[in-house]
Amino acid sequence: MINKVALMGNAFRSVMGMNAVYGFDIAVDETYKSILTYSKAKEFLCLYEPGQFQEMAIKRKLRAISRENLKTHMISEYDAVWKGEKTTADVLHSISMDFLPLYNYRDRCMLNTPPITYTIHGASYPEYIQNFYLMQLLAPVQPYDSLICTSTSVKKVVQSILERISLDLLEKKQIKLSYNGRLDVIPLGVDTDHFKPIDQMEARQQLNIPPNKFVLLWLGRLSAFDKADLYPLLIVFRRLLKKNNDLLLVLAGHDRAANPHLPSLKQYVDELGITEHVVFMQDYNVIKRNVIFSAADIFTSPIDNLQETFGLTPIEAMACGIPQVVSDFDGYKDTVCEGVTGFKIPTVWTKCDTDIQTAGLLPCNMEHRLVFHHLLTAQSVALDLDCYESRIQLLIDNPDLKRQMGENSRERALSLYQWKHVVDQYDALWEELSHIEKMNNQAKESGLISFLEPHYFQDFNVYVSEIIDVDSELFITEEGKEIIEGKLSYVNHYEEEEALLETGVAWQVLQAISMQQDNITIENLVEQYQQYSTDVVKRVAMKLVKQGFVAIHRK
Repeated sequence: MINKVALMGNAFRSVMGMNAVYGFDIAVDETYKSILTYSKAKEFLCLYEPGQFQEMAIKRKLRAISRENLKTHMISEYDAVWKGEKTTADVLHSISMDFLPLYNYRDRCMLNTPPITYTIHGASYPEYIQNFYLMQLLAPVQPYDSLICTSTSVKKVVQSILERISLDLLEKKQIKLSYNGRLDVIPLGVDTDHFKPIDQMEARQQLNIPPNKFVLLWLGRLSAFDKADLYPLLIVFRRLLKKNNDLLLVLAGHDRAANPHLPSLKQYVDELGITEHVVFMQDYNVIKRNVIFSAADIFTSPIDNLQETFGLTPIEAMACGIPQVVSDFDGYKDTVCEGVTGFKIPTVWTKCDTDIQTAGLLPCNMEHRLVFHHLLTAQSVALDLDCYESRIQLLIDNPDLKRQMGENSRERALSLYQWKHVVDQYDALWEELSHIEKMNNQAKESGLISFLEPHYFQDFNVYVSEIIDVDSELFITEEGKEIIEGKLSYVNHYEEEEALLETGVAWQVLQAISMQQDNITIENLVEQYQQYSTDVVKRVAMKLVKQGFVAIHRK
């Protein structure tokens, strides 16, 4: 039985100032909250870095959860690292893809070796080849660790990339490396209490949408380079307008301020002569997406981008009882049930990436590389537009079919994507991995990723003029005495320094040095403050020397 789960907080990032809404942040927020709410585990260790956004985000989550007998502990990563406060857990989980800190934390900061699980949110970024996939082969991944994939499609992609890198290393470098962990599929979920059918006329009234229109809805980030090209949808909609009078296309999406797509979308809408039939809903309240879904007759998404792995919007529409007409692509292959909750439009592709592949690190600017790679590949993925048009027309012509698909959608969302059921899958996986870990007789080797650790002193000691030993003697200076007497106050460089252990210890050490009649060595200080690590005490001593409050006795 899994009783204690340690949750890393490194997935949380502040969305303030971000010029678009990302599914990643919504998924992270909902997954973390749902695990705390529905997991059968009784105790949670919430790991965080002090003074960062993640600390505030986690505390806010904990205040919002009403679960009875929920036992949580906020665990500072600083205390774990610098105070050596180790703990135990049955599983160590991160909602983020940043997996190396998990292995380092298990190796350095835990008394046991629990299974590690983490979730992939994007598989196609060019830089992932070296800093994610290659690291999967080099990290100390155990048979009871799992990279959780949100769809069967992305699982196949990850398998393919890892196998290709392994074969390439063996062939080109005669290095035999393989991924030793597991790949398990657990989908994202949806809050079915929030995303639920609302009276369509009431929803339209809130949004000022005409009551007598047949409404097609796109909802998502407006970006052709890392989301979806909406031009094919506009072509299909124009064709449909020739057969149907009362159609309205709602394009609800947040645009990037730095790289806007909305102007070209509006220009193309105008060029096609369909401006009066298209509504742009740019600055909608993200929390009220449920109202926007309920105002629609059909949700549609012609996703074409390799950056996608799951896709939250189809299951949100599903939970609201709205049929989905989407591209047969990535996670949509799993979520949308053909002919039951909606339709999947066939997609086609051809191999046309050899030039991109052989110049994989160009353009040199990483952001530009992402833009061009994703845009060029997405532009070579095509939808069957005739099928796209016919499926939407079928729903326009058959109100009973649309109603039945809406009912089927709600049932599917409740049975498969309700967060409680999704978290049940986490619990089951953690139980299985924990059993494997207990049965695993392999020696638990320490320091398995030490080659990734920075060896600053060993590598950079040539920078300085002199290296001093622990037997170097220290004495307090006049400025140090002023600090002790309160005549001089020390101002930290940054607020973050307040959270560092060294900040508090420094004044304890300074006090101890001031009380000495004779000089005191660094080694003496280490012995006197054994409750702190040797490195902390030595860094404190050097900081006091650096600031002029303590001096080194020159013999």
